[in-house]
Amino acid sequence: MTKKIAAYFRRSTKDSGQENSIDRQRKALDNFLKSHSEDYELADEYIFIEDGRSGDDSVNRPVFNSLMDLVKSGECPFQAIFVSSPDRWGRFNPLRCETYVWPLVENEIVLATSDKIYHWEESGAGLYYLIFSSFSHQNNEDKSSKVIHGLARKVEDCSFQLAPPYGMKKKSNAVGLVPDKNSWIVKRIYDYFQQYKSTCRVTRIINRDGIVSPKGTSWSHQAVKRVLQNGKYAGFYEFGRKQKGKFYSLNGEGKPEKRRPKIRGKLVDAQEYKKEYRPDLIEPIVTKQTFGKVQLMLAGNYKPWGKAKGKYRYSGLLICAHCNKKMRTRKRVDGIRVYCCGSGRLRGCHGNNIKESIIDEQTYSTLQKYFMSPDSKELLMMELGMIRETKEKTNKELQALRARYKNAQERLNNFNSHLPKGFHEALQALSKEIESK
Repeated sequence: MTKKIAAYFRRSTKDSGQENSIDRQRKALDNFLKSHSEDYELADEYIFIEDGRSGDDSVNRPVFNSLMDLVKSGECPFQAIFVSSPDRWGRFNPLRCETYVWPLVENEIVLATSDKIYHWEESGAGLYYLIFSSFSHQNNEDKSSKVIHGLARKVEDCSFQLAPPYGMKKKSNAVGLVPDKNSWIVKRIYDYFQQYKSTCRVTRIINRDGIVSPKGTSWSHQAVKRVLQNGKYAGFYEFGRKQKGKFYSLNGEGKPEKRRPKIRGKLVDAQEYKKEYRPDLIEPIVTKQTFGKVQLMLAGNYKPWGKAKGKYRYSGLLICAHCNKKMRTRKRVDGIRVYCCGSGRLRGCHGNNIKESIIDEQTYSTLQKYFMSPDSKELLMMELGMIRETKEKTNKELQALRARYKNAQERLNNFNSHLPKGFHEALQALSKEIESK
């Protein structure tokens, strides 16, 4: 009796060197089916393709995860999975074996490769696969070590070609960067910031002038701030502001160091990084003195969020889901009120802004679901309308009373000796009426 077999194809990167990787894996599957036609037949609707994802256990693979969820459900329509080689299934640390292999063992799913079929009930099958995958994982780590050490040597003597930021381009025949046709925009951003001392105001001005951002859209004040903080515009050779890598990364001194398991494969901000003034390699757009002045101005502009004063409906009630700090309110440039974390990005929180209108909708839907009747919305809107009308009427009366009180005070100052009897008592009564309103 033939068994249904699924297929999992994976290409590590989308580079030109691996453009035929998926096709080669498909040919390996065709050869496998020809040589095992009596035992297996392909389940055409269950071909899983993962493109541009490494097989290391630190990398999230969405297609692989969906395949494993199907295996763990215990309702698989196939009894085997084909991969062209064991490392296509994954290169994992032996301590992570349960993520990659144990669900197959538990649900009796055979793993088939071009050279070997792993029947898990057979003696030594699991050990054989574990040894092969562990060697593959170690080989991958050794390659990473060689690459990072070679990169460290290039960074140390500033011979590594940096990626050009907006407004700069690579030199044609040498290592380094030079200004391009958009360099005048960078210069203008620095000039505007020195003049107005506000990234938000600079953003409004360049958007008003019709200057498009590197993405072809309008500028945000975060994009303007990134331009102001990039030392390459002043001739600094900067590398390593963002640390990344699966096994190794460069520390603040430009030396290779092994990454901790929790941040392996993740992009994190570096506390220290390579920074050397090299105007011979990077032609500056702004002077070194201008760049230093702008950094001092940016540091001086930082102000932590103040305490909530209770002016707005959710002040003091919302808690950030990332760091458990109270959320503060502010009004965006477009006039929309939002709530955001009080600690901010400078203190390590990356919580997003939440519009007040979205919180209103969620609050009302919750109240309607658990506390309100179906016609409560109309009654509530009617009641709010009456409150608004009463408030407007009261405000008009209050303004009239304030005008009378001001007029009385002027008369009191000018004609105190000619005032009729009982004027002071009437004035005090008027003041009490105003207070009551």
